Amino acid sequence: MADLGVIIPTRNRIGPLFKCLESLVKQDCSKDKFEIFVVEDGCSSNIKGLVNDIAVCGNNIRYLSNNKKSGASATRNLGLKICHSEIIAFVDDDCRLPANWVRNILYYHSKYPDAKVIQGEVLADSLKSIFEISEYLIYSVFFKKSIYEHNGIKSIDILNAANLSLKRSIIDDKTLFFREDFKFSEDIDLSNRILSKGTIFFYVEDIKAYHSYSSDIFSFIRRGIRDGRGEYLIKCSKGAPKQDKITGIRGINFFNFMVKLYFREFSIGKSMVLTQLHILRCLLRRLGFVFQLVVMAIIKT
Repeated sequence: MADLGVIIPTRNRIGPLFKCLESLVKQDCSKDKFEIFVVEDGCSSNIKGLVNDIAVCGNNIRYLSNNKKSGASATRNLGLKICHSEIIAFVDDDCRLPANWVRNILYYHSKYPDAKVIQGEVLADSLKSIFEISEYLIYSVFFKKSIYEHNGIKSIDILNAANLSLKRSIIDDKTLFFREDFKFSEDIDLSNRILSKGTIFFYVEDIKAYHSYSSDIFSFIRRGIRDGRGEYLIKCSKGAPKQDKITGIRGINFFNFMVKLYFREFSIGKSMVLTQLHILRCLLRRLGFVFQLVVMAIIKT
């Protein structure tokens, strides 16, 4: 059995997935140290063929499928049911990983044996578009503001499944699988449920992943609405904290902080555009929140 199992949920994104897998097969450690599980939400001969081609080259990789579209949570859970490694890592299919990614995960889990959950740093793979810059800054600064010191060790109280690793023991509690009724913000929901059990999330900047962000207005709008829908699900979930972290991303204090950052780091013209995009993002989140409220009301009737 490999020391590390890497679960990659995917759906109809063979281009980004290829780059992700390419970075994984170029890791600077023995291939026996880790096993890759590509879990497809649906069924595509292209994805399966890509995995088979990589496996033929001697890489420890498996293809799994839900057979029908079930969502990211169900896709990740299928990987959890099949993977039996002591340490399990999640990465998004549009992430590019440095050559030391696997080695660093194994090293820090060994260095901190009490760490059940380690959150790695998520950086931008590209910042060519103003939409990429806006989305990356909003997410990255929000996460950075969630970091704190615990017994001299960097910790964080919110998770991002784009670069996350955890001990098998925490997943043996089936209540800590991803909730399959959550189609959005499932990693935030998991954060709240694990935190409620008193678990500390370690934050390690040396474990880096380079993630793709919205490169055009259409994906920017979709992600903004999706985040708002996830916010509604989080606020209505059983056991959710009264002041959950996700609400803060559209709060006035966070907005003021970000506007000051824009005008400090960028030209006046770009700062004004970033401020406008931030306002748009807040409106999209509110739209998504209301939309999900209506959807849930219809379901209940």
